Amino acid sequence: MHFVPQLAILLIACFATGWRPDLKQLLAVLVGTFIIALFALGLGMLFTTFNVFFRDAENIVDLIIMVSTWASPVLYMWTMVRDKLWDWVYFVYMLNPLTVAVELFHYGFWFPTTDTPQIWHVPPHLLTMWTPLAIVVSLLIFFVGDRLFRAQEGNFAQEL
Repeated sequence: MHFVPQLAILLIACFATGWRPDLKQLLAVLVGTFIIALFALGLGMLFTTFNVFFRDAENIVDLIIMVSTWASPVLYMWTMVRDKLWDWVYFVYMLNPLTVAVELFHYGFWFPTTDTPQIWHVPPHLLTMWTPLAIVVSLLIFFVGDRLFRAQEGNFAQEL
């Protein structure tokens, strides 16, 4: 429950700025939360298994956390990637479930609080194409992580 204080601050800030989401925006927030939870759980099982057998996996996880901050539109707008880089980079960028989840949160939390929606416009096909793809990628990572974890959990005690 480490996220409760941050969620409370976010909701207070949203309500203070006039947040009045519609059903579509609330669903976007829920789906974004689902994508992140599924993706994180899958990566957690994957890297837990790696860490048992390879002690340096902990350092790789730290690196992934640092890179994921820059590989999703947390500190910049998605349009910068679309406008400055090649189309295939933008496609791979949008396949990142964290990118889609962050944009769903922008759509759910920030879009309803702005008077100038063009500033917070969402990527084309966010809800119709990128969100289902993000769910599929998250499910794939989850199932791979789960399979690997279950296949190796019997060896964890002897490796530790």
